[in-house]
Amino acid sequence: MVRAVAAGEAVGPPCFSLSLFHCAAQEISFLTNRREKTKFGLTRREQQLIGLIRMGLTNKEIGNRLNLSEQTVKNHIHRALHKAGASDRQEIVEIFRADIPRVVP
Repeated sequence: MVRAVAAGEAVGPPCFSLSLFHCAAQEISFLTNRREKTKFGLTRREQQLIGLIRMGLTNKEIGNRLNLSEQTVKNHIHRALHKAGASDRQEIVEIFRADIPRVVP
């Protein structure tokens, strides 16, 4: 272990590494990447909503979490669906799932 640290490697207990990977995976699944914005011209809010849809939240739950009205959430989602050429929530999640790198703990 001392040699690894001296070589500049990161060293830590396995439980810490697992927690770190879980945290990173959660962040990746919540946030969308730059390709989505560039590819479809999505706003930050639209990207954020796709991440929350991916987590399985309803419009009402998303609104409560972001302090938005349910109608505002619907409007943002409708615009994101239109920009991505998706017909429903499931399709937009599938479109963006391919663009997001997966971290497997």
